[in-house]
Amino acid sequence: MTDWRKQLLDDVEQRKKKNVIDTLKAKRTYADEVKKASPEYKETQRKKAETARINAETNLKKARKEAKPESGTEAVDRILKEIKTARGNVESGGKPIYPEDFPAIQPSATGLHDQSGYPGTPSNIGRKRVKELEKQLATAQSAKESGKSIAQAGMDEAVQAKYLEYIKFFDQPRVQDTQYNFSGRYVPKEKSRHLAELATREWFKKTYGQ
Repeated sequence: MTDWRKQLLDDVEQRKKKNVIDTLKAKRTYADEVKKASPEYKETQRKKAETARINAETNLKKARKEAKPESGTEAVDRILKEIKTARGNVESGGKPIYPEDFPAIQPSATGLHDQSGYPGTPSNIGRKRVKELEKQLATAQSAKESGKSIAQAGMDEAVQAKYLEYIKFFDQPRVQDTQYNFSGRYVPKEKSRHLAELATREWFKKTYGQ
């Protein structure tokens, strides 16, 4: 058999094989599409996705629980750097980077830090961020001095603030609006502390899950 005939037969055979393979692929693709469209398959995939989500949340909670909490000293060092960066975003050499954010008549250099800029401007937003970080720094310093983690110190401050909030609420005097109408709450002083403690414990459980 001449070479060209042999080549022709080989080409025909290859095309037949390719057609068979393409047909099988098409059948598998169709079968897969039918399978994926079925309610059973969709439910299985939903369960798998839900399981994956739950596992991810569980692993994250476990990692957070096992992670070493940031100490007060570490937090102080971190926050000081963040304050430097945040202040540098809106000030340079004690002067605002965005002077247009302030009134036309600028205050003296010593009073510059008391000016927050027009609401919504970069200077205003940036200086609010600096104040937020300064509050965090105070908490971090407290944690450093007491030997607590920054998380524990922050939680203690939040609990104390909430307790005082409840104290203020339960200590409200009853106010007479009219001859027969009274508004506000009245709780005897000896009971207000106890009620504040109970309310704070309930808030703590809901907030921290402990």
